[in-house]
Amino acid sequence: MASSKDSRELCAVIRAAQAGDESAFEQILTLVETPVFRLAFSMLRRREDAEDALQETMIKLWRTLPSYRFECPILPYVLRMTRTTVLDILRRTEQARKSEISLTAEDEDGERVTMDVADPDPGNDPVKSYERDERVRAVRVAMGQLSEEHREILMLKEIQGYSYEYICHLLDLEMGTVKSRLARARKKLAEILIENGNIF
Repeated sequence: MASSKDSRELCAVIRAAQAGDESAFEQILTLVETPVFRLAFSMLRRREDAEDALQETMIKLWRTLPSYRFECPILPYVLRMTRTTVLDILRRTEQARKSEISLTAEDEDGERVTMDVADPDPGNDPVKSYERDERVRAVRVAMGQLSEEHREILMLKEIQGYSYEYICHLLDLEMGTVKSRLARARKKLAEILIENGNIF
C-alpha cells in the first residue's frame, strides 16, 4: 500500500498532467501501462489486440484526465477505462459472439501457452501430465458454457488474480455483489464440470 507521502506525490503528478505537463503524463503511463496491458491481454487473448487496447486506453486517458476528480485511485480508474475499451474492441470485431473461451492462448511475448489448472503434485509423471491436460481441457469446455457475466468474473479473480477491491472498481459493483457473483460463477462452473462427467 502506498504511503501518504507517495499518495501526495502521485496526486501532484496527476494534477501536473491535468494541466498539460507531458512529462507528468509519461510518469502516469509508466505506472499504469503494464496492468492495463495485462488486463487487456487476459480479455482479448491476443498480443496484437491487447497492444491496440493499450494504445486506445492511453489516448482516452490523455483526453479524459482533466475530468479526473480523485474519487478513486488512478490505477482502478484507468483499468475501468481499459475494460470499456476492450469491450468496444470485442464488439467491433464480434469476438464476443464468435470466439470460444480457451485457457490456451498467446502469452505476453506472443507464444502459445496453456494456463495452469491447479495440480497438487504434477511432477514429471506422464500419467499426471495427461491428467493435467484433461483438467485443462475440461475447464476450457466448461468455461465456454458459462454466461459472459460468470466467465468475466472468474477470469478477473481466478486467472488474473485481481483483488475484490479492483474488481469492484472495474465492474462498478458493490463488494457484496462481486462476492456473490463470484460464488455463483464458481458453483455454476463446478456444476457444469460434474454434468460433463469431470470430477477432480
